[in-house]
Amino acid sequence: NKTADVDTLQKANDMEQKWHAQTLTQLQQVNGAMLKCKNQLIEEQERNNMMNRLLKEANTDVTLLQEKLSAKNTEIAQLTAEKEELNQKVSDSASNSDSIEKAELQAKLDQAVVIAKRVQQLQEEVTELKGQSEESQIAEASQSADKKFTSI
Repeated sequence: NKTADVDTLQKANDMEQKWHAQTLTQLQQVNGAMLKCKNQLIEEQERNNMMNRLLKEANTDVTLLQEKLSAKNTEIAQLTAEKEELNQKVSDSASNSDSIEKAELQAKLDQAVVIAKRVQQLQEEVTELKGQSEESQIAEASQSADKKFTSI
C-alpha cells in the first residue's frame, strides 16, 4: 500500500514538473513574442519621428516660399503702380511742346520700360515660387499619406 502511495506521489510529482516545464516554455515563447512586438513598436516610433521631422521641414519650406511669394507680389504691385504713374505722366505731357520736358518724359518712359521688364521678371519668379510651393505641398501630402498608411 505504501508503494502505491509512493508511486502515486511520484506520478503526481512528475506531472507537476512536466506542467511547470510546459508553462515555462510557453512563458518564454510569449516573452519572445512580446520582445519582438516591442522592437517593432520602437522601429515604428522611430519612423514616425523621422516623418514628423521631415513634415516639419516641409512645412517650414512652404512657409518660407509663401513669404517669398508674398514679397514678390508686393514688389510687383509697387512696380506696376510706378509704371502706371509714369505712363500717365507721359500721356498727360504728350500735348506739351516743351522739348526739355519731353526729354525728361522720354527718360521716365525709358525707366518705365525697365520697370515693366523687371515686373515681367518678377512674375516669372512668382510662377517659379508657386511651382516650388506646390511641389512642397505635394511632398507634404505624400508624407502625410505615408504616415497615415503606416499607422494603419
